[in-house]
Amino acid sequence: MNNADSSISAADLFPGAQTLVDHSHIRVRRIKAPDESAARWHHRTHSTTLIWAEDDGVAVQIRKPPYRHTLQRGEFYAVPANVDMAVFSTTQTPSSCVMFEYGERLDAMISEPPTLGFVIERSKALHRTAHASLPGADQPSFDYAALRGGFSRMEVLTFHDQIRLLVQGHAKGDCVPWHSHDDVTDTFFCTAGVARIATRNPDQEFVLQPGDSCQVDKGQPHFASGLAGSACEFLILQWGGHYNYVAR
Repeated sequence: MNNADSSISAADLFPGAQTLVDHSHIRVRRIKAPDESAARWHHRTHSTTLIWAEDDGVAVQIRKPPYRHTLQRGEFYAVPANVDMAVFSTTQTPSSCVMFEYGERLDAMISEPPTLGFVIERSKALHRTAHASLPGADQPSFDYAALRGGFSRMEVLTFHDQIRLLVQGHAKGDCVPWHSHDDVTDTFFCTAGVARIATRNPDQEFVLQPGDSCQVDKGQPHFASGLAGSACEFLILQWGGHYNYVAR
């Protein structure tokens, strides 16, 4: 049974959590998931929690149905409102992850741990790409100007005046051409494939494997695609002000 009258603080849930964004309708925190014995069961009545793994072995377990999803580096899992959940590490050391909490209210309530003696775990085989075989690793002169603007996936997970959280995918040959945002900072979290984010002023190139992230400041021109035009997906956290798109 849930203890609906007992609210729990972020510090109680995840001691040492680092807050990255704290807004009236969204909070982003980097945490170290404890081992299973120290995990705090909780639920949120008015918000969704999305967990993005920076390390292998971040387990997200829900109560109904009794299911556990163990994330590998770069993967993510969303838990909607009113679902009892726990986040913990399946490794011998704490596993790092980023938690996006978004909704009408962000308060959490204590839940009693499940009493079921079994849990269904995912059996999906994971495809991991070794760095030695990254697409385009031996193609330093790849012509990114030949890519076409396009998406294979676009999901808006939350949208407020100053905060947006998106899932964006590119098929082979797709890109977002050079552009900037006057008031918006973009933070990219790679979730699948190998992404390439290029910037100007300063001129930089970020090659992101699942679990890697980078930030592009407001006003800075940037270009997004898979490495050498390969397919990729990533989360994008856009924050700071009114959204606009300035072609460059």
